Amino acid sequence: MLTRHHRAIDVLAPAALALLAWADVPAQPPLTLPAQPVVVEFRALDTGGGPVLDLSAADVVLKVDGRPREVRSLDLVRFDGTEPGPGAIDAGPAPFATNDVLGEQRDILIVLEDDAIAPGTEAPIRAAVDRLLNRLAPGDRAGVLTIPAGGPSVGLTTDRAMVRASLAGLVGRSTRGRTDSDARCRTLTTIEALQNLILAVRSGPSTTVLFFSAGLTLPETVAPQRLGQPTETCIVRTNHYSDFKNIASQAGLNFYAVHAVDDSSSAQPASTNDLLAGLEILTGAANGDLIRLTAETAPNIDRMVRETGAFYRATFDPEPTERIDSVHHLEVSVARRGVVIRSAVVIPGIKADTRAPTGKKPSVSDLLRVGDVRRDLRLRAAAFPSRGETKNTIKMVVVFEPADSAEPLASAAVALYDQRDKLVAQATLRTEDLGRMPPFAALSVKPGTYRLRVAAADRGGRLGTLDTQVRAQLVQAVPVTLSAMILGTRTTGRFAPKLLFRDDPALITYVEAYGVPKAAELSAVVELAATAEGPALGAVTASVLPGNEEETWQIQAGIALSQVPPGDYILRVLVVVDQKLVGKVVRGMRKEQ
Repeated sequence: MLTRHHRAIDVLAPAALALLAWADVPAQPPLTLPAQPVVVEFRALDTGGGPVLDLSAADVVLKVDGRPREVRSLDLVRFDGTEPGPGAIDAGPAPFATNDVLGEQRDILIVLEDDAIAPGTEAPIRAAVDRLLNRLAPGDRAGVLTIPAGGPSVGLTTDRAMVRASLAGLVGRSTRGRTDSDARCRTLTTIEALQNLILAVRSGPSTTVLFFSAGLTLPETVAPQRLGQPTETCIVRTNHYSDFKNIASQAGLNFYAVHAVDDSSSAQPASTNDLLAGLEILTGAANGDLIRLTAETAPNIDRMVRETGAFYRATFDPEPTERIDSVHHLEVSVARRGVVIRSAVVIPGIKADTRAPTGKKPSVSDLLRVGDVRRDLRLRAAAFPSRGETKNTIKMVVVFEPADSAEPLASAAVALYDQRDKLVAQATLRTEDLGRMPPFAALSVKPGTYRLRVAAADRGGRLGTLDTQVRAQLVQAVPVTLSAMILGTRTTGRFAPKLLFRDDPALITYVEAYGVPKAAELSAVVELAATAEGPALGAVTASVLPGNEEETWQIQAGIALSQVPPGDYILRVLVVVDQKLVGKVVRGMRKEQ
């Protein structure tokens, strides 16, 4: 988890600032059996569902393949699970998105099976999600995914308003006339979608899946098909649930299923009890818990937040003879009564891929249209909305770059998907575009919320994909509207966007103002702050220059960075028309060593 430390320093220009520095805790290695110590993560809960926070290494009994192991170290990772409340600090927007697997941060994935949700049950689901969001800590991220596809979708974000807005579009699609065969087909599709989700997200107890469903069909034994009978295309077998169990057992994430059913609404293709039994089997396969969507939902949501509020990270030394190309069975317990342990049940080994190549590597255009997660090439990206070339459109300038190389990329493409996951805009960059560092592309869309996907390849053949939620909208500051703030530097006399600052002597903020009345007096101030709503640590007057179009102005300011220590900060552009503050644009900024 990112921890904050305050200290005061002097900045030579433009003003004396007190700055908030951030220290990053390094991300932990994956669960494998190499020569170095092996990492095992687990939760310890008391009988009331709260985390046990005072275990020592001597309390933990660790067995691998049935053999006891000495716990070399034990660390408690704790999230602040208290309700944020009105006095919570808003750290502000992140400076950019990344496909790195983050370290100590709690992620809650809200998964909606809208095909199994009856019309009329949406309000209780929204209330349960609202309760969850109110109980999360400011740094916790939440996301929304509808399966199999087509409903609300929001990438992991700390923006609670964005998550709530997505749930407003939830519409239950379970209707009368569905057959038992329909329910079986839906079950197979749902189990496969959940498996793919678990494989794509970060493993371990810092990730929680909250799955809303009216239930799944039970596995069945099908009699031999008789001549003349219709062929059943969807048969739910026991192995479908066992395959899900194998994947979930290695991931070690937290799984909660919410039974969302309204018995008074549309008829179910199978009995409610059978559908509930199928959901219980799935939940048990993930070593999870089942929650009923009733009047008791609120206490259960609170319990879920408490239960996922902390976990332990233990290490042990592997034996010299242990193979690293096999899967190892894991058992974790504690020598204390009344403590329940939740952990992965296997440690996945490192297996060499000895399969013959099945074909050429996918292109970046191919990767735009699939959900594959590629992290061999680390990427960072940000999108900046500005006024479109035609009425009621927004131009989204997408800036991205490799995180671990200053060399130009070999190929790259970007795309925007709407909230129904429909591709609405895309661009493949040319060689000359990739020569700019960082490269960028412009996409034209209607105002709204989109999923941005970036796919790139470097000259060594590494592939990377990045997905993040972006908003295509301007900032309203009546009587004007404002673009997003782009940060950059001046290179060979021209402004060049920049996502991450290191040894740069200064940065430049750039905002466009539209619809400025001819007789109006426009001015602006740029502030540097520790948090989005925190007091200004320093300020500088911006330059206001005529833009390329009538009634358009460019707001620019330079801020010295030479003595600013590494850390995360907030930049605010305060826009004044005729000596009245009409609006502000906020953006995060990061400086690294």
